[in-house]
Amino acid sequence: MSVFFGACRDELKGILTNSGARLILVGAAVVYSLFYPTPYLNEVPREVPLVVVDKDGSDTSRKLVRLVDAGEGAAVVAHMPTEAAAKRALLVGKVGAVLTIPYDFEKKLRRGDQITLGLYADASYFLIYRQTSLSVKQAVAALSAAAKETRFRAAGVPREQAGIRQNPATLEQRPLFNPWVGYAHYTVPPVLLLVLEQTLLMGVGFLGVANRPRHPTDEPAGRLFSRMLGKTLAYLAVYMVHAVYYFFLVPRIYSLSQRGNPADMLLFILPFFLATIFLGLALVPVYRYREMPVELLLPLSLPFLFLSGFAWPPECMPLPIRWLAQFVPTTPAIAGFLRISKMGAALTDVLREWSTLWLLTGAYGCCAWLSFTREATMRR
Repeated sequence: MSVFFGACRDELKGILTNSGARLILVGAAVVYSLFYPTPYLNEVPREVPLVVVDKDGSDTSRKLVRLVDAGEGAAVVAHMPTEAAAKRALLVGKVGAVLTIPYDFEKKLRRGDQITLGLYADASYFLIYRQTSLSVKQAVAALSAAAKETRFRAAGVPREQAGIRQNPATLEQRPLFNPWVGYAHYTVPPVLLLVLEQTLLMGVGFLGVANRPRHPTDEPAGRLFSRMLGKTLAYLAVYMVHAVYYFFLVPRIYSLSQRGNPADMLLFILPFFLATIFLGLALVPVYRYREMPVELLLPLSLPFLFLSGFAWPPECMPLPIRWLAQFVPTTPAIAGFLRISKMGAALTDVLREWSTLWLLTGAYGCCAWLSFTREATMRR
């Protein structure tokens, strides 16, 4: 036990005293938690600049423009005489969308004829496209409903019945698990999990190379195993503190929804940290110098993010890629953790992902043991 606790103490000392390890394992984890959610505080784009080409120039067309401008998604910034001028403004990035109203807009609306409006939105920026198209659709729906009700009233239908006839079925939408329908609630939690994985892998590799034994050792296997477990406990202790900060304090700081049971969240995340630590220890023999883990692992952040299946649906990935993704700890961790933290699932509801993490812990633990003994017995 003295070897176990001694190795844990020495590794904790190395984490706190080695400037490079401290920057990766402590500093980077804290800085990312403060920096990354900041751009998403506004959740979704609002008041997207929109230009109008009103060929009708009627009271009804001006009412439609006012309805579009009144919505929070788009803001009418200019009226232009031709579509060509509006297109130039869209291409140079001055506006996010162009709304064109045809010449006979008011006339057709009063007669109940079909009307075609033109909306040219920047679909290369999906959030901009979504906000502008949604604002215009809502304005058109409101104006159409008012026109229908006016026609019914003119035909002698009572006001209450006219309102029912123009809208016989009402759709009530209730967004679940993300009541603000915001981007931060969707993207920040899984990316923070990826940050924890990447910093842990880089930190374990950095400190593993820095503390690499210079001479072979003849320690018994039991002492080596205790030493490896002691190092594992040191990293686990540091990152369980990070977990409490990331999963319970950061959501409060940025007003992110959190429905999961704290005990279930911490129990679920335990094999994720163990699998990541063991994977980091297993990769130590690959590195030739201390900075190499950062150079190799940092470019893998984006591929790991896509492999996790939250940014791109796993059903759209080739089957071999989906199987390969299961060897990355963040893949099952993100899938299960989001269900616990955002949807309020219990640990028993994510047993598949939890079991996968424990299997990875066992597999990478064996790999870490082989790498650890190899590092200890090799002459440098």
